[in-house]
Amino acid sequence: MDLMTQSACAKKLGYSRSYIGKLKKQGKITVDDDGMVSLKQVRTVIANLSQPGRDPQREAAARQRQAGGKSDAGEWDNSPFYMHFRGQESKGTDDKIVKLSEQEREARIAKELLQAQLIEIELAEKRRELISLEEAMEVNDRVAGSIRSALLSLPSKVAPRLEGLKPAKIKHELENEINDILKELLQMGEGLSE
Repeated sequence: MDLMTQSACAKKLGYSRSYIGKLKKQGKITVDDDGMVSLKQVRTVIANLSQPGRDPQREAAARQRQAGGKSDAGEWDNSPFYMHFRGQESKGTDDKIVKLSEQEREARIAKELLQAQLIEIELAEKRRELISLEEAMEVNDRVAGSIRSALLSLPSKVAPRLEGLKPAKIKHELENEINDILKELLQMGEGLSE
């Protein structure tokens, strides 16, 4: 079957993990009880989208604003609040200039800051500087499994060589073997971070 984690699916298809999560949240793809998605289903959904990763409603509204007309957003584009942030002022019904309240300005600034933070997070995710909790747990499980295997194999690996040796020599052999295991784990960790 073609089931895999959302992160693995995103990586295989060249999309961000957040985009696959967005498709899941929108109900366009399904996730099984283990959190796995079907690669075939995700490919089909993305292929059926006209422009993956784009928001057609938001783009249509932006085009309307640039053309100077109303968008699908309705009266918002011509509201005093919106006009102020476009660098314009709107006149009220009695030709007085409508001013924005301090609360509206603060709300707008807070919204813009949150949007900037979201963009930073998405960029960090695309640069692989930030991974999802699910991915981190997968890496952690692999590392823990490797450490466990290496430690459990140590006695059977070195016991035959240690028979009849003096305590100082046994200590030296064990230290060498443990250092070899640590070097292997370090190399494995460097491979995972790439």
